[in-house]
Amino acid sequence: MASIRGPHDESYEDFYSHWVDVQMQQLQELRDALESDMREQELRKLVDKVHAHYEYYYTCNDSAAKQNILQMLSPSWRTSLEKAFMWIGGWRPTMFSQLAYALAGHHVEAELAELLEGTDSPSMASLTGSQLESIDTLQRGALKDEERLSEKLAVLQQSMADEPLISLVQAEVNGLIRHGFGDGDGDGEVLMHEVVNEKLKVLENIFLDVNFLRVNALVGMLNILTTFQSAQYLMAMGQLQAAFRKMGGYDTVGKNQSASTS
Repeated sequence: MASIRGPHDESYEDFYSHWVDVQMQQLQELRDALESDMREQELRKLVDKVHAHYEYYYTCNDSAAKQNILQMLSPSWRTSLEKAFMWIGGWRPTMFSQLAYALAGHHVEAELAELLEGTDSPSMASLTGSQLESIDTLQRGALKDEERLSEKLAVLQQSMADEPLISLVQAEVNGLIRHGFGDGDGDGEVLMHEVVNEKLKVLENIFLDVNFLRVNALVGMLNILTTFQSAQYLMAMGQLQAAFRKMGGYDTVGKNQSASTS
Protein backbone atom coordinates (compact mmCIF):
# COMPACT_ATOMS: atom_id res chain seq x y z
CA MET A 1 0.00 0.00 0.00
CA ALA A 2 1.33 3.44 -0.92
CA SER A 3 2.44 5.93 1.70
CA ILE A 4 -0.30 8.21 2.93
CA ARG A 5 -0.61 11.72 1.55
CA GLY A 6 -1.44 15.01 3.20
CA PRO A 7 -4.31 17.37 2.28
CA HIS A 8 -2.29 18.95 -0.55
CA ASP A 9 -0.90 15.64 -1.86
CA GLU A 10 2.34 16.15 0.03
CA SER A 11 3.81 13.33 2.10
CA TYR A 12 2.07 13.04 5.44
CA GLU A 13 5.43 13.52 7.14
CA ASP A 14 5.73 16.92 5.41
CA PHE A 15 2.16 17.82 6.36
CA TYR A 16 2.78 16.95 10.00
CA SER A 17 6.08 18.85 10.08
CA HIS A 18 4.37 21.97 8.73
CA TRP A 19 1.46 21.55 11.15
CA VAL A 20 3.92 21.41 14.06
CA ASP A 21 5.70 24.54 12.79
CA VAL A 22 2.41 26.43 12.78
CA GLN A 23 1.55 25.04 16.21
CA MET A 24 4.82 26.38 17.61
CA GLN A 25 4.16 29.80 16.07
CA GLN A 26 0.71 29.85 17.64
CA LEU A 27 2.19 28.76 20.97
CA GLN A 28 4.40 31.86 20.95
CA GLU A 29 1.39 34.01 20.04
CA LEU A 30 -0.52 32.62 23.02
CA ARG A 31 2.40 33.25 25.33
CA ASP A 32 2.77 36.85 24.13
CA ALA A 33 -0.98 37.42 24.43
CA LEU A 34 -1.15 36.12 28.01
CA GLU A 35 1.77 38.31 29.02
CA SER A 36 0.17 41.41 27.49
CA ASP A 37 -3.02 43.36 28.13
CA MET A 38 -4.75 41.99 25.05
CA ARG A 39 -8.48 42.63 25.00
CA GLU A 40 -10.72 39.61 25.47
CA GLN A 41 -12.20 39.96 21.98
CA GLU A 42 -8.75 39.72 20.39
CA LEU A 43 -7.72 36.89 22.70
CA ARG A 44 -10.87 34.98 21.71
CA LYS A 45 -9.90 35.27 18.03
CA LEU A 46 -6.50 33.79 18.85
CA VAL A 47 -8.06 30.97 20.90
CA ASP A 48 -10.43 30.18 18.03
CA LYS A 49 -7.51 30.13 15.57
CA VAL A 50 -5.53 27.67 17.69
CA HIS A 51 -8.63 25.53 18.20
CA ALA A 52 -9.25 25.48 14.43
CA HIS A 53 -5.66 24.34 13.88
CA TYR A 54 -6.26 21.29 16.10
CA GLU A 55 -9.55 20.47 14.38
CA TYR A 56 -7.77 20.69 11.01
CA TYR A 57 -5.21 18.18 12.28
CA TYR A 58 -7.88 15.68 13.28
CA THR A 59 -9.71 16.12 9.98
CA CYS A 60 -6.47 15.32 8.12
CA ASN A 61 -5.89 12.40 10.50
CA ASP A 62 -9.24 10.95 9.47
CA SER A 63 -8.42 11.24 5.78
CA ALA A 64 -5.01 9.66 6.31
CA ALA A 65 -6.49 6.75 8.29
CA LYS A 66 -8.76 5.93 5.36
CA GLN A 67 -5.66 5.65 3.18
CA ASN A 68 -3.61 3.44 5.52
CA ILE A 69 -4.75 2.78 9.07
CA LEU A 70 -1.61 0.84 9.97
CA GLN A 71 0.68 3.79 9.28
CA MET A 72 -1.52 6.03 11.42
CA LEU A 73 -1.25 3.62 14.35
CA SER A 74 2.54 3.43 14.09
CA PRO A 75 3.47 6.78 12.54
CA SER A 76 7.10 7.18 11.46
CA TRP A 77 6.82 10.94 12.01
CA ARG A 78 6.27 10.47 15.77
CA THR A 79 9.09 9.85 18.24
CA SER A 80 9.45 6.57 20.10
CA LEU A 81 8.36 8.24 23.35
CA GLU A 82 5.21 9.65 21.73
CA LYS A 83 4.28 6.30 20.22
CA ALA A 84 4.84 4.53 23.54
CA PHE A 85 2.17 6.68 25.20
CA MET A 86 -0.29 6.91 22.32
CA TRP A 87 -3.71 5.31 22.59
CA ILE A 88 -5.16 4.33 19.20
CA GLY A 89 -3.15 6.99 17.40
CA GLY A 90 -3.06 9.84 19.90
CA TRP A 91 -4.21 11.20 23.24
CA ARG A 92 -6.89 9.45 25.26
CA PRO A 93 -10.01 11.65 25.27
CA THR A 94 -9.85 11.71 29.09
CA MET A 95 -6.46 13.46 28.84
CA PHE A 96 -8.19 16.70 27.88
CA SER A 97 -9.99 16.95 31.20
CA GLN A 98 -7.06 15.48 33.12
CA LEU A 99 -4.89 18.32 31.83
CA ALA A 100 -7.41 20.86 33.14
CA TYR A 101 -7.28 19.31 36.61
CA ALA A 102 -3.47 19.34 36.57
CA LEU A 103 -3.37 22.98 35.47
CA ALA A 104 -5.84 24.02 38.15
CA GLY A 105 -3.59 22.57 40.83
CA HIS A 106 -0.43 23.97 39.24
CA HIS A 107 -1.78 27.52 39.16
CA VAL A 108 -3.19 27.62 42.69
CA GLU A 109 0.06 28.70 44.35
CA ALA A 110 0.70 31.44 41.77
CA GLU A 111 -2.90 32.61 42.05
CA LEU A 112 -2.62 32.99 45.83
CA ALA A 113 0.59 34.99 45.44
CA GLU A 114 -1.10 37.34 42.97
CA LEU A 115 -4.08 37.84 45.28
CA LEU A 116 -1.76 38.71 48.15
CA GLU A 117 -0.22 41.36 45.93
CA GLY A 118 -3.66 42.76 45.16
CA THR A 119 -3.87 41.46 41.60
CA ASP A 120 -6.51 39.19 40.16
CA SER A 121 -6.29 37.19 36.94
CA PRO A 122 -8.95 34.57 36.10
CA SER A 123 -6.52 31.65 35.64
CA MET A 124 -7.09 27.91 35.66
CA ALA A 125 -6.91 28.08 39.45
CA SER A 126 -10.14 30.11 39.39
CA LEU A 127 -12.34 27.30 38.12
CA THR A 128 -15.81 27.68 39.60
CA GLY A 129 -17.85 24.89 41.15
CA SER A 130 -20.02 24.84 38.04
CA GLN A 131 -16.97 24.53 35.78
CA LEU A 132 -15.52 21.70 37.86
CA GLU A 133 -18.84 19.89 37.72
CA SER A 134 -18.94 20.26 33.92
CA ILE A 135 -15.36 19.01 33.59
CA ASP A 136 -16.21 16.02 35.78
CA THR A 137 -19.19 15.21 33.55
CA LEU A 138 -16.95 15.51 30.50
CA GLN A 139 -14.36 13.24 32.13
CA ARG A 140 -16.85 10.54 33.09
CA GLY A 141 -18.41 10.54 29.62
CA ALA A 142 -15.00 10.25 27.95
CA LEU A 143 -14.04 7.41 30.29
CA LYS A 144 -17.14 5.42 29.34
CA ASP A 145 -16.38 5.96 25.65
CA GLU A 146 -12.78 4.84 26.16
CA GLU A 147 -13.91 1.67 27.91
CA ARG A 148 -16.40 0.95 25.12
CA LEU A 149 -13.77 1.34 22.39
CA SER A 150 -11.10 -0.53 24.38
CA GLU A 151 -13.49 -3.47 24.61
CA LYS A 152 -14.24 -3.24 20.90
CA LEU A 153 -10.50 -3.20 20.13
CA ALA A 154 -9.90 -6.19 22.43
CA VAL A 155 -12.60 -8.19 20.65
CA LEU A 156 -11.03 -7.32 17.29
CA GLN A 157 -7.55 -8.35 18.46
CA GLN A 158 -8.83 -11.63 19.88
CA SER A 159 -10.63 -12.38 16.63
CA MET A 160 -7.26 -12.78 14.89
CA ALA A 161 -7.11 -16.30 16.38
CA ASP A 162 -10.74 -17.16 15.62
CA GLU A 163 -12.51 -18.73 12.69
CA PRO A 164 -12.37 -18.31 9.75
CA LEU A 165 -8.86 -16.84 9.77
CA ILE A 166 -7.21 -19.68 11.66
CA SER A 167 -8.71 -22.26 9.25
CA LEU A 168 -7.47 -20.27 6.26
CA VAL A 169 -3.98 -20.07 7.73
CA GLN A 170 -3.90 -23.81 8.41
CA ALA A 171 -5.21 -24.62 4.94
CA GLU A 172 -2.63 -22.36 3.31
CA VAL A 173 0.25 -23.80 5.32
CA ASN A 174 -0.88 -27.38 4.64
CA GLY A 175 -1.09 -26.58 0.93
CA LEU A 176 2.43 -25.18 0.94
CA ILE A 177 3.72 -28.28 2.71
CA ARG A 178 2.03 -30.63 0.23
CA HIS A 179 2.86 -28.73 -2.95
CA GLY A 180 6.09 -27.01 -2.01
CA PHE A 181 6.54 -23.41 -0.96
CA GLY A 182 5.56 -21.08 -3.77
CA ASP A 183 3.75 -23.82 -5.70
CA GLY A 184 0.24 -23.38 -4.23
CA ASP A 185 -2.63 -21.80 -6.12
CA GLY A 186 -2.75 -18.88 -3.66
CA ASP A 187 -6.51 -19.03 -3.13
CA GLY A 188 -6.04 -19.35 0.62
CA GLU A 189 -3.76 -16.34 0.72
CA VAL A 190 -6.27 -14.27 -1.22
CA LEU A 191 -9.00 -15.24 1.23
CA MET A 192 -6.72 -14.42 4.17
CA HIS A 193 -6.12 -10.95 2.74
CA GLU A 194 -9.85 -10.44 2.41
CA VAL A 195 -10.47 -11.42 6.03
CA VAL A 196 -7.61 -9.27 7.31
CA ASN A 197 -8.80 -6.30 5.25
CA GLU A 198 -12.23 -6.63 6.83
CA LYS A 199 -10.60 -6.46 10.26
CA LEU A 200 -8.51 -3.46 9.22
CA LYS A 201 -11.74 -1.71 8.22
CA VAL A 202 -13.09 -2.27 11.72
CA LEU A 203 -9.80 -0.94 13.12
CA GLU A 204 -10.13 2.14 10.90
CA ASN A 205 -13.63 2.78 12.20
CA ILE A 206 -12.39 2.52 15.79
CA PHE A 207 -9.67 5.06 15.00
CA LEU A 208 -12.22 7.44 13.46
CA ASP A 209 -14.48 7.06 16.50
CA VAL A 210 -11.59 7.91 18.82
CA ASN A 211 -10.66 10.99 16.79
CA PHE A 212 -14.29 12.12 16.97
CA LEU A 213 -14.15 11.77 20.75
CA ARG A 214 -10.90 13.74 20.92
CA VAL A 215 -12.42 16.61 18.98
CA ASN A 216 -15.53 16.55 21.16
CA ALA A 217 -13.42 16.50 24.33
CA LEU A 218 -11.44 19.55 23.21
CA VAL A 219 -14.57 21.42 22.13
CA GLY A 220 -16.29 20.52 25.38
CA MET A 221 -13.35 21.76 27.44
CA LEU A 222 -13.09 25.09 25.60
CA ASN A 223 -16.84 25.60 25.99
CA ILE A 224 -16.45 25.23 29.76
CA LEU A 225 -13.46 27.56 30.15
CA THR A 226 -13.38 31.34 29.94
CA THR A 227 -11.41 32.98 27.13
CA PHE A 228 -8.38 33.59 29.37
CA GLN A 229 -8.53 30.06 30.78
CA SER A 230 -8.85 28.63 27.27
CA ALA A 231 -5.70 30.48 26.20
CA GLN A 232 -3.83 29.11 29.23
CA TYR A 233 -5.15 25.63 28.57
CA LEU A 234 -4.19 25.61 24.87
CA MET A 235 -0.74 26.97 25.65
CA ALA A 236 -0.16 24.25 28.25
CA MET A 237 -1.39 21.57 25.84
CA GLY A 238 0.98 22.79 23.14
CA GLN A 239 3.89 22.97 25.59
CA LEU A 240 3.24 19.40 26.76
CA GLN A 241 3.14 18.07 23.19
CA ALA A 242 6.30 19.99 22.27
CA ALA A 243 8.09 18.64 25.34
CA PHE A 244 7.19 15.05 24.44
CA ARG A 245 8.47 15.57 20.90
CA LYS A 246 11.73 17.00 22.23
CA MET A 247 12.26 14.32 24.88
CA GLY A 248 11.24 11.61 22.45
CA GLY A 249 14.10 12.49 20.14
CA TYR A 250 16.67 12.29 22.92
CA ASP A 251 17.59 8.64 22.31
CA THR A 252 18.66 9.47 18.74
CA VAL A 253 20.00 12.98 19.28
CA GLY A 254 21.82 12.01 22.47
CA LYS A 255 23.62 9.11 20.77
CA ASN A 256 24.69 11.31 17.88
CA GLN A 257 25.98 13.97 20.25
CA SER A 258 27.85 11.37 22.33
CA ALA A 259 29.44 9.89 19.23
CA SER A 260 30.58 13.29 17.97
CA THR A 261 32.17 14.24 21.31
CA SER A 262 33.91 10.90 21.98
